[in-house]
Amino acid sequence: MGGVLLILFFGVALISELIGTIGGFGSATIFTAFGALLLNLKTVIALAAFLHLSGALVRGIYFFRHINWGIFGWFMLTDVLFTVVGASVIAYIPDPVARGVFGSFLIIYGLVVIFSNQKISLSPKKIFLFVGGAVSGFLAGLLGTGGAARSAALQIFKLPKASYLGTSAAMAVVTDILRIPIYLASGLLVFTEANLWLAGGLVAIAVVGAFAGSRLAEKIPERGFRIAVHILLLAVGVYFLVNSLS
Repeated sequence: MGGVLLILFFGVALISELIGTIGGFGSATIFTAFGALLLNLKTVIALAAFLHLSGALVRGIYFFRHINWGIFGWFMLTDVLFTVVGASVIAYIPDPVARGVFGSFLIIYGLVVIFSNQKISLSPKKIFLFVGGAVSGFLAGLLGTGGAARSAALQIFKLPKASYLGTSAAMAVVTDILRIPIYLASGLLVFTEANLWLAGGLVAIAVVGAFAGSRLAEKIPERGFRIAVHILLLAVGVYFLVNSLS
């Protein structure tokens, strides 16, 4: 990867981490979407796990005293199993299919965020944690993008923002720790000097981005900011879907 592409790659990582920290989810989705324009999609999914884990660790430490351990425990009962399933499947999916699935996911995800003008009001029940954990875990393992489902499940419980960010981060840490060894064992990410440098750079950027984002989280209005970002994601999703069909 040349110098300019490397700067773009790490720049996308920093912006993704800032956005993901401010909104509570989305860093892996944004990074994977734009990083895959520069590298192979499956490689980016594996590298994104290092970015996401490092950022989640910083957020988890920053908001540690606000973590709701009860909600965390019920959610992870299904998340753990389905993370392993999703991470085990991705290595065997042909690249065009993976790009098509990822593109479709981005289109649906972007449309839902853009056009959802009001939050759905549901009674907080454990079943939503079980279902949310299963969906989030599978998508995290398969595409590296489980934050949206995790956020949807947590929103039902109307947690204060600090508790929401801390609990979501704790969930993400466990999910990422589970999927990284599977990616490595399945050959999704090969131990080369270049990949090690990329992974190390992403770890450093995630720490900086997550810390800065944590400080900004309560100062920046989310709604308009996130809509602009998701319009871009929608466009990238269309690109991946069309590319997979050509």
